[in-house]
Amino acid sequence: MHTSATRRNQISLRKLFVLIIALFSIAVTSHSQSAIDSLLARIDPQKLSAIVEKKVCKLENRIIAKSEKTLRQLEKQEKRIWERQLETKDSLLAKAKLAEIETKYKSLQDQLKNPTSVLHNTARQYIPHLDTLKTAFKFLDQNGTTKNIKDALSRIESFEGKMQQAEEIKKFIRERREQLKYQLEQLGLVKELKKYNKEIFYYQEQLKEYKSILNDSRKIEKKAIELLSKTKVFQDFLKKNSLLASLFRMPGDPTDPSYVASLPDCKRGHKLIHLFKIRLLQAGQMHNRNFQQIFSRHNRS
Repeated sequence: MHTSATRRNQISLRKLFVLIIALFSIAVTSHSQSAIDSLLARIDPQKLSAIVEKKVCKLENRIIAKSEKTLRQLEKQEKRIWERQLETKDSLLAKAKLAEIETKYKSLQDQLKNPTSVLHNTARQYIPHLDTLKTAFKFLDQNGTTKNIKDALSRIESFEGKMQQAEEIKKFIRERREQLKYQLEQLGLVKELKKYNKEIFYYQEQLKEYKSILNDSRKIEKKAIELLSKTKVFQDFLKKNSLLASLFRMPGDPTDPSYVASLPDCKRGHKLIHLFKIRLLQAGQMHNRNFQQIFSRHNRS
């Protein structure tokens, strides 16, 4: 009997959940859609996507080329160091190091040639402009703009992956330098690190330059980001979908859908009702502001 009553309560809560979502959608969809339509009318998605895709594609190719060249140069320098030791009493160590060098560098070079796997948020470096750009294109893609936007978004995500790989390469060669320094100190060959250090320095500076180029927005890109950033609907989207937002979202955030979904049925219903009231109030406030703006413009005319 108790089980039957519990099941009926669960079904009622599910129905309540569906009803709340439907009512909320009706209340805010009209306002949100008109704001989005107005925004898209001032942005040229096709031209914007072409410019951004071209820029990130060019940068991605340069990152791959520079990373491959740096890895080849460093591998060559390491091999040269250890090949000189083949004729000495340290020949066994030298042979082992040569085999290790080939394996480690080949692994990184193979990663550069393969499509980048999707990275978990906590594993990705945060690049402010790239995060904003990617979130902006996600927003445009979800709001029914052209196929070009989807293609440009894919290219941005690919570029983001290559930037992450470049950071991993930078970390690898720094750690490699420390290992080499220790090993070469034992052999009295520390001066051999001079060229290695120079190659690392040039690689790090090149990565900084690529980030700088990324931040240098063309007029249409800058205008689109500015227009989006001034729009409430995009600001809300940014808070929920950017990398920065995901990095700083606290456990148990009441606005996090996964948190609400994790609540027991008895609490979930009350929480959804509370959130619905808040959202409905916000929607009403937005409509009132719009009406006041229209009324004010009418009086001035």
